[in-house]
Amino acid sequence: QRLAAELRQIQARERVGQDMLRREAQLARQRIADAAAVAQAQLEVHLAAVRSACRKQLHREAATSEHLLLSERRSLEEARQRRERWERRAGNAKDSFRAHCSKSGIYVRSLDAGRRRQLQALMPPELAQLFPPAPHS
Repeated sequence: QRLAAELRQIQARERVGQDMLRREAQLARQRIADAAAVAQAQLEVHLAAVRSACRKQLHREAATSEHLLLSERRSLEEARQRRERWERRAGNAKDSFRAHCSKSGIYVRSLDAGRRRQLQALMPPELAQLFPPAPHS
């Protein structure tokens, strides 16, 4: 009987040990699940922060690019307007020069022969050729 009582005592301790082991295993699983949930929540918070930072950076870069693009467009438009002004000025100068040449030719041809020779003597030879000497009268 004593042996049976000891056996029951040993079995009872064994059951208590097994129960404690099961509770420890359950607590360990619960702690692992809790840690995983906390880690997942932290990861989601960090991911949201990274997304927000990337979005802000993207908006800043887009604004900078837009500013540069508008600046380049303004610069191109100003260059186009300057070119058009210079083309108009060149056209006006060309027209004025043609009118001047025409008027000068008429003026030179209207001079008397002596005055005409004096004026042609002052001109470079290639220009003097444009105004042949007046016919002798």
